[in-house]
Amino acid sequence: MPALRPALRHRSAICGLLLLILPASARAQQRNPVALPPMMLAHHNCDPELAILARGVDYGALTALVAAISPHVGVMARVDGTVRASLLMPMSVPIGPAWPTRTLLGWHECTREEEAFRPFRLSLEPGLFLHEHPTGFVRASFRSIWHPESSFFGLGAGFGAIADWQSGGAVGFSSELLLQLGGCCAPPFWQLSVRRDQYPSDRDREAFVFVFGPTVW
Repeated sequence: MPALRPALRHRSAICGLLLLILPASARAQQRNPVALPPMMLAHHNCDPELAILARGVDYGALTALVAAISPHVGVMARVDGTVRASLLMPMSVPIGPAWPTRTLLGWHECTREEEAFRPFRLSLEPGLFLHEHPTGFVRASFRSIWHPESSFFGLGAGFGAIADWQSGGAVGFSSELLLQLGGCCAPPFWQLSVRRDQYPSDRDREAFVFVFGPTVW
């Protein structure tokens, strides 16, 4: 048994380092922290981790909150040659089945957490096109994101409606492709959206838009 202790300490140190550097350890969309039975904790100092769990301190939730209130920045390039910066405040609600799901160990393997990723979401994106006289817009969409459990990258697509007030109001539709960066399955993530805005009543208003920023979902 003494000969096993160095190996156990080495494995615990590696797990602790991984949990610090993986974004997926920040916060799950579905979290079920469970403390392991005492007989399984004999070789670890679990007091600090269990004390934080008992106090209800969730640093991952704070990280997710910062991502949720952080704006996204973008660039719009219209077909008439107009280029403008944009500022958005996206809001999303995950829906659909929980998939995939994985188990994460705590710092010293003292706790386990179940994390689940939901592939569908409803999004609302109010924002501004920035120029001499900023104008507002709002976009509502349905998105689907495929993010394998073992991958740092996720791919997605979305479709929705958009209304903006550049030189008078207009309503159109919008399609997009998404690249999501971050370990599955927990936020925060970094998200790049490349979309095409089309307005049947005003062809000159049609544009390609690139948006990037942190996101919870």
